[in-house]
Amino acid sequence: MKLITLNEVAEILRMNPQSIHNVLARIRAGKAEKSDVPPFLKIGDRLVVKERDFQEWLDSKLIPLDYTPAPKNRTGRPRKKIDLTGRISLS
Repeated sequence: MKLITLNEVAEILRMNPQSIHNVLARIRAGKAEKSDVPPFLKIGDRLVVKERDFQEWLDSKLIPLDYTPAPKNRTGRPRKKIDLTGRISLS
């Protein structure tokens, strides 16, 4: 069983280690989901994650290639459209 440190996780994810600490603090405060970060273990004063658990977490975050995001709901004032005849229409 290989353990990966928080700094190594941050390097793999190309994140700042402090960003991971911030997410962990938000989880403790109940403002973030546990699935936002890999399942860390605290050993002494170090945070580590099992390599297998990290790989499983990473696999769960993958988005399939055929994924199409849901359309965004537009809010606020409608935009003006100008058609070829020069008339303005609201959409």
